[in-house]
Amino acid sequence: MAITELIPPDELARDPIRMDELRQGKIVLKERQFRRKDGSLLPVEISARMLPGGHLLGHVRDITKRKRAERALRDREQRLRLLTDNMMDVISQEQPAGCQQPLEPANSPSQEPRGSIVPAGHPEPRARHGHAA
Repeated sequence: MAITELIPPDELARDPIRMDELRQGKIVLKERQFRRKDGSLLPVEISARMLPGGHLLGHVRDITKRKRAERALRDREQRLRLLTDNMMDVISQEQPAGCQQPLEPANSPSQEPRGSIVPAGHPEPRARHGHAA
């Protein structure tokens, strides 16, 4: 079976195998989708190089779990970004010296952290926003 039989034709047309690099002796690392016998797609990472005599040596690794983890991380980041971009409360970042720096939401006009650095537990940030100390 040829490698081209495992790669869906549309993907192969969009991103052909980099034979020129392989012929130059380079190691080619590529993520692709392989088609299984049942027709489903399997995300893989291929590391390939050309051996003397023109034969190809390739290592194929199933990256299903990695892709799933990357997708979950992107989804989590998107939910967190949505939450922080639309919140009205103050968020503070703990500094190494035990101080807190109030941060602005991403949709604020300045896009830069605003406010002063104050010691952790200091009533000033709450008092500024109408909360009791």
